[in-house]
Amino acid sequence: MFTTQPTPAKTQKRLNKNHLLLTFKKVIRHAPQDWHEIIIKLYMKFPFNSKTPIIIKQSIKIDAPVVKVWSLLTGINHWHTWQAGNRKAYLKSGLKEGAEFRTTSGLMNFKSSIHSCQQFHSFGWSKKKPGYFILYNWRLESDREATNVFVEQHAKGFFIGLRNTQALKKMEAKVANRLRELKLASEGQ
Repeated sequence: MFTTQPTPAKTQKRLNKNHLLLTFKKVIRHAPQDWHEIIIKLYMKFPFNSKTPIIIKQSIKIDAPVVKVWSLLTGINHWHTWQAGNRKAYLKSGLKEGAEFRTTSGLMNFKSSIHSCQQFHSFGWSKKKPGYFILYNWRLESDREATNVFVEQHAKGFFIGLRNTQALKKMEAKVANRLRELKLASEGQ
């Protein structure tokens, strides 16, 4: 008679992650056109590892009035004019909490939801990406004819649970780039 030894918890956890990665590779290889939705469904079945979220905080001073910075930041339908990589963005309704919008970046389409919108002060939204849930919070402070912009980005999900340091560096660089792009667009350069 054949018997097996119980697998230690650490080994079992590693086996589960390896199995999930192999499943992911199979899904990608045989995926239809809307593969990103399949991946989202696959990864959303697994709970977020809230012990290892990424939190990115950055700021910049923009030499433009808060009204101009606000109009660029919240002009979702026109993001493609000043944000590299955003091909298209579409706000379905008016700019308010609970409103949804879609963005196309690279080959991926994302559905986002606005969670905070205080005119000339704060703007925030959330979106799901394969293996990630990302929360964006932008805060504006008027400083005479300039504007101080503060960004917080919170991310958690399967890939964060793997402590993917390359993803962290990439996300930090992307936030810094968005701030630079907003500065250039606001200052009219």
